[in-house]
Amino acid sequence: MEAAGEGLDSGRHSASLACGTPGVLHGAFSYLLQDAEGQVHPAHSISAGLDYPGVGPEHSSLKDSGRATYVAVTDHAALEGFQLLSRIEGIVPALETAHAVAWVDSQAGRWADDEPVLICISGRGDKDVAQVSALGIIDA
Repeated sequence: MEAAGEGLDSGRHSASLACGTPGVLHGAFSYLLQDAEGQVHPAHSISAGLDYPGVGPEHSSLKDSGRATYVAVTDHAALEGFQLLSRIEGIVPALETAHAVAWVDSQAGRWADDEPVLICISGRGDKDVAQVSALGIIDA
């Protein structure tokens, strides 16, 4: 799951696997947000844990081999995922995890009612409650 920030077309995102190109960052060859000269672009995500212009080489390899598919979710959708899981399960997810919740929610009908769907709920959402509330976009 990648942070599409304010949208892939906005230029304010962290979706290096969806919109990045191969290059070297911190000594590792991987996908990153950069211009034609290799200058790294700033990244944006509502989630501090996803606000980075590159990814590790393992994710780049998984993408290139076709063993993994990466999708992007906007900040707004992640905030909706944050609120959704908090409301229906009583679990306050970290904003990083809220991206995955939002994507799964957007795929309603993709799986049969008896098929399990697993999301790794990692991190602590309580650290993000004040930030989400201050944005005034959703009720936290």
